[in-house]
Amino acid sequence: MARTESKYGRALTDLINHYQKLVRQYASRYEVDPNLIMAMMEVESTFDTEVVAATPKEPPDWDEGKDGKWETAWKKDAPRGLLQVRPSTAGDYTAQLGKDFDLFDPETNIHASTVHIARLQDKFRTADPRLIARAYHAGEGNYKKFERGEPSGVGKDTFRYEERSLASMAETRQSGLTITTDVAGGLPPLEEPPTVARRTPSP
Repeated sequence: MARTESKYGRALTDLINHYQKLVRQYASRYEVDPNLIMAMMEVESTFDTEVVAATPKEPPDWDEGKDGKWETAWKKDAPRGLLQVRPSTAGDYTAQLGKDFDLFDPETNIHASTVHIARLQDKFRTADPRLIARAYHAGEGNYKKFERGEPSGVGKDTFRYEERSLASMAETRQSGLTITTDVAGGLPPLEEPPTVARRTPSP
């Protein structure tokens, strides 16, 4: 029995197989590792298309106490969907997505996140899945600060996300379910992640 079927049940496995086809399509187009995308999808949403990130208990770094309206701003721009994409992030890619994008639509969410990952790869000149997962979770601005050694939002949550994503990639590879694409020149080798606790899927 396939790893995903034993872990999630047949119905959800069929959905995951569908998502893999979409991931393969966009990963090939933008030269992104499809296995990283699937791993991040598992960590971000456990393959739930409707999930929306909860409002933080404390103001995020970008608010800086300027107007105290961060809760309203957060709810409007909260990460959502399979890969927890923010509307403001997707808004940078209307040329690819169109202006009336719906991030609860699986294909749109996968497309948006994949083109964003491609931008991160180009911006930071790396396809290392560990670094890309780190930049994706922390955000481009925070990752830039982190690279410069400045105070940033890159902390234990980001490193835990990074490790969980790589653990999912390694588990997929070991099960023989690795996704391949026709990306020219192949894809970067995986580093072996440390042993980490995996999230229990929602019932």
